[in-house]
Amino acid sequence: MCGMGTDIIEIRGLKVFANHGVYESEKENGQIFLVDITMLVDLCKPKTTDDLSDTVNYASVCEFAADFLKNTAYDLIEKAAYELSKELLIKYNNIEMVNIKLHKPNAPLEVEFEDVSVSITNKWSEAYVAVGSNMGDKKGNIKKALCQLENDDHVKDFVSSKLIKTKPYGGVEQDDFLNGAVCFKTVYDPYELLDILHELEHEAGRVRSVHWGPRTLDLDILFYDNLLIDSEDLKIPHIDMENRDFVLSPLMELCPEKLNPRTKKTVMEMYNELNSAKRDSKKQKSATKDGAKQNLKEDKKEDKKAVEKSDRKTAENKDKKTAENKDKKADKKAIEKTDRKTDEKKDKKADKRADKKTVKKTDKKSGKKNSKGFIGLFGQ
Repeated sequence: MCGMGTDIIEIRGLKVFANHGVYESEKENGQIFLVDITMLVDLCKPKTTDDLSDTVNYASVCEFAADFLKNTAYDLIEKAAYELSKELLIKYNNIEMVNIKLHKPNAPLEVEFEDVSVSITNKWSEAYVAVGSNMGDKKGNIKKALCQLENDDHVKDFVSSKLIKTKPYGGVEQDDFLNGAVCFKTVYDPYELLDILHELEHEAGRVRSVHWGPRTLDLDILFYDNLLIDSEDLKIPHIDMENRDFVLSPLMELCPEKLNPRTKKTVMEMYNELNSAKRDSKKQKSATKDGAKQNLKEDKKEDKKAVEKSDRKTAENKDKKTAENKDKKADKKAIEKTDRKTDEKKDKKADKRADKKTVKKTDKKSGKKNSKGFIGLFGQ
């Protein structure tokens, strides 16, 4: 079917004299190798144009493969076949996938055999890599690394997201990050790509001292085709990416429909769920904050009521004391008035007694005088 990548070009039994083998005698003396090359190629265009430049020239492929095997010397035919597969993919852009079957019919074995061979299949794989920096010239660090990666012969169809400023992840206090992501096709296998990324980090001065700490350059493989890898050194897809907005936001720009084989969710689904959770958390915080404000408002109202009640009681007590003081003053005045009246009565009584005494005294004196007069009168 045209354009579906189902067309095949095959080369069988390419005979090459080369020097691959574990033993020194194999490297010194060499031996015959046979190569089968199967190439998956889109032949839609050459089928109509009949132009050699629109297809893969198998004569050129044979010459290239023979020269490559003659001019290299690997211990293992596995390595020879793998390296040849990568070089063919790089050399011939029309090849989408290639299988190399490398035969070693004269292998130095002590038993009788017909053939020894290995079969290696390779293709242009799609990789997504996260990039970040929060030390030094952040943008410069990222730009330099991505430029080197894009110019690598083992990489093609390089696409970058825009860079975004993000807050640090993981709780370590540090400067803000610049983050982004890139997508490209590569003939590196996942572990080779990991080594290449580590080399770029090292060249940028990356020091791995604090987990989730600051770094001059951070390069992480997010996806590699649809592979699921859980080794000690490498985990693909990247662990916990569904909780990292600084990863998902750039991926939304590059591949919103890409399926994560670990979570079984697309980038868009993970992004929407993360942001929905953030909104819910924000609402909850807002509700909690509003609730706290409402509680504080109600507490203030209660405090105000309590103060007003206390003020009323104070005013009432004051009024009561004022009334009591008035009553005391009135009582005191009444008592004083009563006392004055009593004193006046006493004074009157005293005056009366004094007047009575004076009258009596006067009467006594008058009596004496009269008595003397009588005595004198009658005495004469």
